[in-house]
Amino acid sequence: MNYLAHIYLARHSDRAMLGAMLGDFVKADFAGKYGAEVETEILIHRKVDAYTDSHPVVKAARQKFESGRRRFAGIVLDVFYDHALAQNWSSYCGIPLDDFIGDFYRALLENRALLPRRLAEIVPMIVDENWGRIGISPVSRRRCAEFPDGCRATETYCAMACWMCGKTMHFYVMDSMSFSRS
Repeated sequence: MNYLAHIYLARHSDRAMLGAMLGDFVKADFAGKYGAEVETEILIHRKVDAYTDSHPVVKAARQKFESGRRRFAGIVLDVFYDHALAQNWSSYCGIPLDDFIGDFYRALLENRALLPRRLAEIVPMIVDENWGRIGISPVSRRRCAEFPDGCRATETYCAMACWMCGKTMHFYVMDSMSFSRS
């Protein structure tokens, strides 16, 4: 769900951003199917996920969720991190956010034939709903319906967003960026 963070951490070429997005959509047997640049970014995506998921700050954030909602914590945190990155974009990137996202959408649309069916089918929704720019809006509303007992997901998200701080955002962007380049 943290598409903005992953494409930001990619090397900002069309192929790299595609690879960063594909990390959540391709199976383990992707070697030789997409080319070296895309496949490198798929691996980086997975390493970044493993690194952040095991980080003490993220583990502590997950524990802030009620036990019945904890299985959704990863989704909520991913969306929150993208939202925080979008809100603080100019601190991390010299390219205006709308231009950056526009380049990513163009790359997705131009390379749709290369994408796995599941991703290719949602590309129009990603672009139309502006997932990369909006972060919490359409995605979080749609995910709310998946929570048991109605839409308390928004309350959980808000509590989580209030608990999170700038230090956590800095951790996510800077530590993950350093990790992905090593």
